[in-house]
Amino acid sequence: MRRQMINPETSLLALCIKYPDMLPVIRTKVAVKMFTSKKNAQIFWSCLSLKDNNKLVDSVTLSEYIKSNKKAYAVFDDESVLFNCLSEITTTEVKASSYQDYTDIIVDNYRKQFAVEETRKSADKMKDGADVTSVVETLGENLRETERLSSKPFNSFLDIAEEEIDQIELRAERGPLGLDELFVPMAFDSLGKFIKGFRYGSLSLLGARPAMGKTTFAVALAADAARRGIKTLFISIEMDKSEIAQKILSHASGIHFNRVLEGFSLEQSDWDSLLKAKNEYHDGWAENLAIDDESSTPSEVLRSINWGINEGYKYIIIDHLHELVFDDRRSHISLQEAMGDYVKRLRNMSQRNNIAMLALCQLNREVEKRSSKIPLPSDLGESGQLERVAHNVIMLYRDEVYNRASEHKGELDVVVAKARGGQTGIATMDFDGGKNLVQDQVYELKAKGNYGE
Repeated sequence: MRRQMINPETSLLALCIKYPDMLPVIRTKVAVKMFTSKKNAQIFWSCLSLKDNNKLVDSVTLSEYIKSNKKAYAVFDDESVLFNCLSEITTTEVKASSYQDYTDIIVDNYRKQFAVEETRKSADKMKDGADVTSVVETLGENLRETERLSSKPFNSFLDIAEEEIDQIELRAERGPLGLDELFVPMAFDSLGKFIKGFRYGSLSLLGARPAMGKTTFAVALAADAARRGIKTLFISIEMDKSEIAQKILSHASGIHFNRVLEGFSLEQSDWDSLLKAKNEYHDGWAENLAIDDESSTPSEVLRSINWGINEGYKYIIIDHLHELVFDDRRSHISLQEAMGDYVKRLRNMSQRNNIAMLALCQLNREVEKRSSKIPLPSDLGESGQLERVAHNVIMLYRDEVYNRASEHKGELDVVVAKARGGQTGIATMDFDGGKNLVQDQVYELKAKGNYGE
């Protein structure tokens, strides 16, 4: 006699009915959408519903529950079909210990079918003219999401707490250096009073209007991180690698950017400063800093980030988001939506790969309409999506840009508008755009919440 092939869906449903106390465990592994049979999916959903309402789960209660629900009952042609389905399930012999085998098969089949369907959709998009790189990367991300289905979705707090206490003990033994395992340390003491650093697994935004010194500030952060031994990738969309290198040379030597650019006006003391900076590079820290100036589209930036991650870069700076060319957007997707979705992808990448990411962005023109030009989080635009997605939001303001007679020339206000694990406020620093120099001044704390009023 030919042996009947075991149906994993039928067997799992048999477990649900014979051992209903296992339903809370089973539902962490298998979702309703994973069943290939609509009838089986409906029975599984009904089992869960009965369990959630503290009702008995057996063939009788299931039959009555399904018949009382028009939408559920519509899946079955008539009562006899429902009866036959439940009869087949309840007569299937199963062991409670076998549930893992059945769930693994169902999840694996779902992943395979999902992969086939997503690949087909991606092929259709490319036929319609969508950017190939972007489509492939999206496909990869979607497929990676299904990998989580094959692993345990929850972790015991006891296990988490014990592991974390072990890590705390290790950091305590190392003293202040132990924090380096959690953060890219903040380059400036005055700013560090608000935010200790950029946490690994986080996305931070640095926003400002034009001419405020975004790139200069970002270069200072990148150089400081590299000096600390942190592998840093600087993705420059706005400037080429030569300009970024000149800014770093100007920053490291203290020589005005224009004089570094010209070369011929340098004096011997300038050459001495450049030589000193060069020797610092050869001491090793420059090896920790890489510059990418060839990415201009969202997909190219993502590809650069993935390369950086594969090469062990832990701190990635993007300068800046609003220079990205979203040329592969579908007609029904607005620029704001595209930008918001993109920032979410960046955040997810930072979390998934445990890297610190800093993205520069340009604030909207609403700043110009207010009497006070000190920026607010709402100036990020994109319908507030950027502010909500980011772990930290930092904005820059220089009063002398708007007021030539300002009493605060040479000052840079760094507004910490959002800080997870920190506090908001304003740190005031010395700023010299010509020398690409940002440094601490005598610490000044401006009243929290007063900025922008």
